[in-house]
Amino acid sequence: MLFDLTGIDPTKVPLDDKETMSIFSSTDALGVTPEQIGSKVGSYRNTRIRNKIRKRNVSRYKTNNI
Repeated sequence: MLFDLTGIDPTKVPLDDKETMSIFSSTDALGVTPEQIGSKVGSYRNTRIRNKIRKRNVSRYKTNNI
């Protein structure tokens, strides 16, 4: 689905890249503001971290070890 929407192959996204990991601490890498997506972090819409506790913790601890 991600490939269909973006043209980006998710298996080719480097997980050790600082910009890639920054979605867990800000929205900068996505080129959007927190107000535009309703979240302080870019990983908000990631289905793997969708529940309230995880969203709160990602925002609180700005972790990149998820």
